[in-house]
Amino acid sequence: MRVISIGRRLLQPRESLPSRGSVSRLVVLFRQKWNRQGRLAKGLAANPCTIFLLHPPVIASIVSAFSTVALYPLVLATWVN
Repeated sequence: MRVISIGRRLLQPRESLPSRGSVSRLVVLFRQKWNRQGRLAKGLAANPCTIFLLHPPVIASIVSAFSTVALYPLVLATWVN
């Protein structure tokens, strides 16, 4: 059983509050400024099965493009996650 001190319990909400506020502000900003679809996005939204046809070639091309890149494992782990 893990015991957390009272001071630590009081500090946890204070640490997460700024990040919650930042995320909320970004959601509002994106909703106000960039809440529109272009012609391509409208076409893709009208045909939801298109993603099943477009997704595999796109992912395969990205994987094959980066297959020869040798990255430091720590950089690769932070980039992928």
